[in-house]
Amino acid sequence: MQNLQDTISKCKTLLKEQAQVIEQKESRISQLEKSLREKDAAYARLLQQKEEQKARLERKIESERSSYRYLNSRLRETEEELDRERGKSAWDKFREKHHLWGPKKRYRSCYYTRKSFADWFAEKMMFPLGCVIFAVVVFVILIHFDLIWYVW
Repeated sequence: MQNLQDTISKCKTLLKEQAQVIEQKESRISQLEKSLREKDAAYARLLQQKEEQKARLERKIESERSSYRYLNSRLRETEEELDRERGKSAWDKFREKHHLWGPKKRYRSCYYTRKSFADWFAEKMMFPLGCVIFAVVVFVILIHFDLIWYVW
C-alpha cells in the first residue's frame, strides 16, 4: 500500500512538473506569438513606408523629368533662335566658300550682331543725309536773302 501511495505521489509530482513545463511552454509560445505579431506589424509599417517613399520618389522623378523636358525644349528653342540670329545670307555663304575678303567675323557682343536693313540705314546713312540736307537748307537760305555773295 505504501508502495502504491509512493507511486501515486510520484505521479502527482510528475504531473505537476509536466503541468509547469506545459505552462512555461505555453507562456513561451504566447510570447513568441506576441513577438511575431509585433514583428508582422512592424514589417507591415515598413512596407507601407517603403511604398510611400517609392511613390514620393516616382513623383519626384516625374517632376524632374518634366522640368528636364521643359529645359531641353527651352534650350532647343534658344539654340534655334541663335541659329536664326547667326543665319547667313546666300552672299555670306558664297563669300566664305570662295574666301572672298576673308571670313566675316561674328562677334558675340550685342553691339556687333547682325542688324536689319532699317537699323543699318538709320545708323550709317541718316547722319550723312542729315548733313547734306542741312547744308542745302543753309545754302537755300543764303541764296534767298542774297547773302551768298558775302560768303564767296
